Amino acid sequence: FMRPSPEAEYVSIVHNTELIEVGDTLKLVYAILPEKAKAEVTWKSSNDIIATIDEKGTITAHTAGVVTITAELDNGVSATCNIRIKSNCITVHDGVDYADVYDYNFYVATYPAVAEKYANDPVGALKHFVETGVPSGYQGIADFNVLGYAKANGKLRDVFGSDLMSYVRHYIDYGKNEGRDGFGSSSMESFETVYS
Repeated sequence: FMRPSPEAEYVSIVHNTELIEVGDTLKLVYAILPEKAKAEVTWKSSNDIIATIDEKGTITAHTAGVVTITAELDNGVSATCNIRIKSNCITVHDGVDYADVYDYNFYVATYPAVAEKYANDPVGALKHFVETGVPSGYQGIADFNVLGYAKANGKLRDVFGSDLMSYVRHYIDYGKNEGRDGFGSSSMESFETVYS
């Protein structure tokens, strides 16, 4: 008589780093308890634009941002971990590091006209983002949207009005460290009418 394998009661994700660069891969593994339990795992990424994960637990980083990886067992038990994807591109313009709000790969992939003009010019693309993109409300990274950030932070609107660069600088200097949501609401119907 063979005893059936016990059901997994716990799963954890094992990894040696929480920070990788765009273009890199990272292999994650999972551990279950009890150790003799048998279970199938399904890997999921919270945002396939930032990073994807294959069925074997290998993450591929596509653009800068933070992604939550989930390992879910066939019985519904799950674990998560956050992986930060760091840009490997130029992010400093006029002494300001825009890494928290800008990634070259994301920016040129999101805006075809920018890609056409700055396909091989990361310095020019960053300058475009700062001088034209931000004032136009362009999104420079997967997990920060200046229009949503402005709408979600009413007290900042009292100070900054429609000056979108001020919201960007606030997020870089304070908001991210304070744990503010960098995406806020993507809908800005009332933004122009409030400040016109």
